[in-house]
Amino acid sequence: MNNRAKRIGESLGQLEQSKSGKLTVADVSRLVQMQREPSASAYASSISAGQERVGIFRNQALVFVHDYNNTFEGAMQRATQVSFDLQFGGVLIPFTWPSQGTVSGYLTDGDMALKSVDALVSFLDDAQMTMPDVKLHFLAHSMGNQLMLRTLCKIAKRKEDGPHNFGQVIAAHADVSEADFEKLTMCFKERVEGITLYVNEKDTALRLRCGGFQCRAGNKARGYSAADVIDTTAMSRGFWRTLAKGFDHDVFVRNPLLFGDITRLLMVGQRPVDQRTQEFRPKKDDKARTYWTYDKSFDPAAQPIEDAEQQVTMSAASIFQPVNRAGFAGGSRS
Repeated sequence: MNNRAKRIGESLGQLEQSKSGKLTVADVSRLVQMQREPSASAYASSISAGQERVGIFRNQALVFVHDYNNTFEGAMQRATQVSFDLQFGGVLIPFTWPSQGTVSGYLTDGDMALKSVDALVSFLDDAQMTMPDVKLHFLAHSMGNQLMLRTLCKIAKRKEDGPHNFGQVIAAHADVSEADFEKLTMCFKERVEGITLYVNEKDTALRLRCGGFQCRAGNKARGYSAADVIDTTAMSRGFWRTLAKGFDHDVFVRNPLLFGDITRLLMVGQRPVDQRTQEFRPKKDDKARTYWTYDKSFDPAAQPIEDAEQQVTMSAASIFQPVNRAGFAGGSRS
């Protein structure tokens, strides 16, 4: 708890590195232990063995799909950091795809993400066959949503399939067109427990992609037919304050209120959003579609507090506190 509270107070969302900027051998051992399994069944067996140590997230897994401009090492770091900050005790499954690992590789990365759909479909089919009791949740960041959403739609279109054990689908800063997001989520909405999109209209990376405007699902606050949309724009720190820290393109891993909301979503799937997290209030877009936006007047942690240590304690405690501060109300939507 002390390490997590320290990250909340000082370095939430930061990917820890050695002074050289590279992972040391000790860092790799601490962040993630890797071993090659000879088959899907062997992988499933190792997953099952690990479930004996799991508490509230027993028989649940989180599939994380990374953004563009990522190396394998960077993707593993981000996945591990997200799992740690979410206090997700289930199985972490980072799905890595062949990003070029460079800013200039954007177009190539987009092509590679689309070409990786069949690989992710194959993995999920193996998972369903070898570990059917493990519920799979999904979290994708930015361009990773191109891969995740298309994969889930492709599986949903197969009429001969039985149901996969899919849980929550979470799209963060989705680098997907609005039209594609609507179409793809409608395609698979009946095959998952729920879909949530976190957007930020001050996301500098997506604004540059759009020529300074809002043209992607991840930087346009509006409602969708099949997804709950949460607007995090009011949580932005601005261009200059985030110049070296993500350009507001990763707000979902930098705010304790947000990863608290994601944790509760994975735990109980409670809806509507404001019943799960009181700081998000419903709002209508120009077509009378509902989405939710952050209102700091409902956020105790946003109020002035003289004791900085108390502020960190409140933020850490809020992760597991539902809206009524008394207990969880409601269950998952199937």
